[in-house]
Amino acid sequence: MGVLLDLYSKTVAIFLLIANTVNTPSRLRIIITGLTLMAGPIAFTGVRNFLSGAYIFAGDKASAARIMGYQSALTANPNDLALILNLIIPLSLGLILVTERPVLRALLLASAGLQMIGVVITFSRAGFLSLAVIMGMYVWTLARRPERGWAYAAAILTVAALPFLPAKYFDRLSTITNIEADATGSAQERAAQQAAAVRYVIAHPLVGAGLGMNILAMNETGGTAAWMNIHNVYLQYATDLGLPGLVLFLLVFLGSLRSAHVVQRRCAAAPEARDLFYLATGIKASLLSFAISAFFSPVAYHFQFYYIAGLAVAVKAIHDAAAPAPAPAGAR
Repeated sequence: MGVLLDLYSKTVAIFLLIANTVNTPSRLRIIITGLTLMAGPIAFTGVRNFLSGAYIFAGDKASAARIMGYQSALTANPNDLALILNLIIPLSLGLILVTERPVLRALLLASAGLQMIGVVITFSRAGFLSLAVIMGMYVWTLARRPERGWAYAAAILTVAALPFLPAKYFDRLSTITNIEADATGSAQERAAQQAAAVRYVIAHPLVGAGLGMNILAMNETGGTAAWMNIHNVYLQYATDLGLPGLVLFLLVFLGSLRSAHVVQRRCAAAPEARDLFYLATGIKASLLSFAISAFFSPVAYHFQFYYIAGLAVAVKAIHDAAAPAPAPAGAR
C-alpha cells in the first residue's frame, strides 16, 4: 500500500499530467527544451566530480571507484545518473535537428555533448549499452534523410573520441560478457540475484510477492544480498505481480513505443511535419534506451519510464489533432 499510494500514485499522476497537458507542438518543444537545459548542470556535476576525484569507493578498492552523481534522489547513484541522461539525450538530439536559431542550437549541442560525456564517466555498463542503441538508431534514421551529414559528423566524432576515453573504461565494459572479471563483485551479485528472481517467478507465475515486495521475496530465497531491489525492471514486475503484471507493463511499454513509431512513420515523408518527425524519433529512441537500461535498473515504479511514456501519448495526440479529418463516405 505504501508503494501504491506514495511512489506509484505520484508516478501515474506525472504520466497523466504530461499526456493531457502537452497537447501542442510548442508545448512539446518547451518541455523537451527544459529537460535538455536542466540536464546540463546534472551532467556538468558528474564531469566535475570525475575531474576532482569525488568518487564512491566500493569495497575500499581504488579499482572500484565510481563518480558521485548529482545529489538528488534520481541521480545520486552513477548508474541512475547514466539512466536519466540516456533518457534525455535522444530528446536533445531530436530538438537540435528542429532548432534553427544558431545560438540556441549551439547551447543544445553543448548540453547534449556534456550529457554523453556524463554517461561515459559514470562507467555504467547499462549506460554504455543504452547510449550505443541511441546513437545507432539516430545514425540509421539520419543516413536515409537529407540531414545525413549529422550522422557522418557523429560517426567521425565518436571515432576521434576513442583515444580520450577514461583509463580502464574498456576493462569495465568487458565485464558485460565476462562477469567474473568484475573486481567490484556487482556483476556476479546481480547475476545471482536475477537467477534467484527467475526461480521465484517460475515457482509463483500467477500471483507474485505483492507490489514492491521483491526485496522481501529475494530475502526469503537466500543466496543473494539482503535488502536489495531486483536490478531488472521486468523481473521486478514479474516477482511482485506475477506474469500477468509483467504482461500489463509490457502492453503499456509497447503501446507507448507504437505511439511514437506511428507518428515517426506518418511524418517521415511530410516536409511540413518534419519537426514532429524528429521529436517523435527522440521519444522513440528514449523508450528504446529505457528498454535496455531496464534490464539492469530497479526503477519499475519510478518516474523515468512514465515520464517518457507520457510524452509518447502526447506526441500521438498532437499528431492526430493536426491530421485532416477523413472525408465522408461518398464525398467527391
